[in-house]
Amino acid sequence: MCSKTCLNAADIGFIIDGSSSVGTGNFRTVLQFIVNITKEFEISDTDTRIGAVQYTYEQRLEFGFDKHSTKEDVVNAIKRINYWSGGTSTGAAISYASAHLFSKSKPNKRKIMIVITDGRSYDDVRVPATTAHRNGVIAYAIGIAWAAHDELQSIATDPDKEHFFFVDEFDSLYKYVGKIIQNICTEFNSQPRN
Repeated sequence: MCSKTCLNAADIGFIIDGSSSVGTGNFRTVLQFIVNITKEFEISDTDTRIGAVQYTYEQRLEFGFDKHSTKEDVVNAIKRINYWSGGTSTGAAISYASAHLFSKSKPNKRKIMIVITDGRSYDDVRVPATTAHRNGVIAYAIGIAWAAHDELQSIATDPDKEHFFFVDEFDSLYKYVGKIIQNICTEFNSQPRN
């Protein structure tokens, strides 16, 4: 589906909603979804690197881009993320990820942020999302159940149809794994090379 180069050239940060509405079982489903995306990439210090932030009202860096350098380590780290539970401040989470994750991205890597949320945010997402876009972050917004479409569209990089996905229930997330990977690659192949 993707050329090897495409799978090698990104810093992908997952921004994971750990709010109370998600629940432990669904949170595990989200982590499996993240594992399924991660497994498609070549993971190493010089290839694709993965980072993760979980958020409620607060934010927690689960692991940065430089923490795990093999696919096995990354997959294990994702599976070990403990569900937090709390409110939903998606805007603050995007700002936090910009400061604590993407600020440490390598210049030659594409910066890809994948936000996964099941509810409306208590804070503004537009300003943090616009700032991230301006800093070269390509943002994907994945909404489940009660997630607000207007917010997800603000988070997603244009065109929305390539970067915004919505499912009614957590168990349907898996349907978009292939599409997201394909879009990440298509985008890579259409970008001009220096």
